[in-house]
This record gives sequence, C-alpha cells and structure tokens, in this order.
Amino acid sequence: MSDRIPFNDDDTKDGIEGWRIELDEKRIVYVSPTNSRYDWIRDFVMPRKQWFHLALWLVKYLQELPKKSTVILGYSMGGAIALNTASLMPSITKVYTFGSPKPGRIDTPDAPVVQWRTRGDIVPFLPILAPRISRSVVIDQWKPFWEAHASYGELISSVIASEGG
Repeated sequence: MSDRIPFNDDDTKDGIEGWRIELDEKRIVYVSPTNSRYDWIRDFVMPRKQWFHLALWLVKYLQELPKKSTVILGYSMGGAIALNTASLMPSITKVYTFGSPKPGRIDTPDAPVVQWRTRGDIVPFLPILAPRISRSVVIDQWKPFWEAHASYGELISSVIASEGG
C-alpha cells in the first residue's frame, strides 16, 4: 500500500511532499526535494529551523501509525528532513539521502546513513559551517551536476525496490 504523506506546514508556501509504502514487516518513507524558487530562497535564508520543524511533524505523524521498522529516503531538502527525523526517531532503521544539504547540528542517527552526492553540486556542502553526519557512507558521483540530478529519480526508485517497495 502506498499513501501520500500530508505535509501541510503553514510556514511553507508550497509545502513539500512525502509518500509512505507499507510492507508486511517495514515501512518506506520518501521526502521530496524543494519544489519552487520560493523554497530555494527560504531554504538558503533559514534552513535548519524549518527542517527541524518539519522533522518534528513527521515524527509525530509516524508515531501515530502502527509500529514498524522504517526506512527513510530524502532528496535535496527532503534529505535534511530525513536526517533530522532519523535523529529523533530510533525506530528508523536506515536513511538514504540524495543531493542533500548538511542537516545542521543534530545527533547522529542510530540508523545507518547512506548519502549520495555529486561533486559539481554545492547543495551537499551547505550550510558551509554545519558539521557533517559522522558514521555515514558517502557515495560521490563524478557526473556534471545536471546529469546527476536527472539520475537521482532512477536511483531513488532502485533503492526503494531494493528495500522491498
């Protein structure tokens, strides 16, 4: 079963999107990237407060569902939200991020973290002064920025499939 996660944050103009896939033994959650130019500007000016706020909302939403091990994926801003969510929720068993900015000063999630990034993409290196997540596997792609971002959709689909979704 697949359902849309109803992100509807009053602090965001367009909101973000998320989906969850319910399997027999686990749940897969995907948090989408920034949707508009307005989001890009907002993310650049005050990202971490918003990411943490949305992560708290997502934790509350997931805690209202039946308990299952949960794998969370996030692309771009969605990856920062996924990392913040995992740092707050021990039932998350694995985190995948794609072209995601650094999430700020959060506790390192207990779950294994796999981060895909592209050398030509500045987003995974922002905010500049924020620390990196320790204990994560970083997979660098050596493609031009536009090619790497075009391939993330296919990569995300293959990760979801490998997790059973």
